Amino acid sequence: MKSFVILFRQGPHPLTDADKAARQTAISTWAREQNAAGHKLEPRSIAPDATHPGITAPNETSGLWPVTALLFLEARDLAEATAVAAAHPAKDYNVSMEVRPWSPPAAPAVVVKQFTKISGAFDVNMKPQSAADAVVGRFSLDKKYHGELEATATGEMLTAMTATKGSAGYVAIEKVTGTLAGRSGTFHLQHTGTMNRGAPSLTITVVPDSGTGELIGLTGTMDIKIGADGAHIYVFDFAITSTP
Repeated sequence: MKSFVILFRQGPHPLTDADKAARQTAISTWAREQNAAGHKLEPRSIAPDATHPGITAPNETSGLWPVTALLFLEARDLAEATAVAAAHPAKDYNVSMEVRPWSPPAAPAVVVKQFTKISGAFDVNMKPQSAADAVVGRFSLDKKYHGELEATATGEMLTAMTATKGSAGYVAIEKVTGTLAGRSGTFHLQHTGTMNRGAPSLTITVVPDSGTGELIGLTGTMDIKIGADGAHIYVFDFAITSTP
């Protein structure tokens, strides 16, 4: 079965109350018969205040009767749907009908590709950008990622030192350029880190909507681990959402 819609256009001549009652009785009988035949009627009325006089499509005929109701139904083909419409009692009460194939608008398909956490080594070179004092420092970042994230990155870091040993903070932004799980593009990472008397806390997040190229739609978080030998390891948990 296929879906169709009947457009009802009410003519300009008003109906009497008796006509309206007779029409409703006839339509109710017709509807029961059509539903019993498997046409699955689904009526919809259009409120009078939804009409905007003076707004017409360029290809519409001037003075065309306005659509006052819709009736969705199922039929084997257009010919059967037309036959169903032709039997509708409204034709006897100053109403014209038009039958069209119907299908609801297709929602855009969203494909979410979730990858397992990846990890690998990275090298970082930090260069002071201003004369560091006992409180604030500014550094440039030059990094190289290896593994499933094969990329270079540049950025800037601001650090805040304190008089208490083991307490400090930093923020940084870096732009990453390369390939991630075989996809090429760029994205930005935002760092926020603190050290509270030796207890570290670090959040590294992909800046929303910063992905370009094949990395559009990238989201994720990264963690950094430093081994006993000083080696830097990244752990990246990410997803790429794309709309074809």
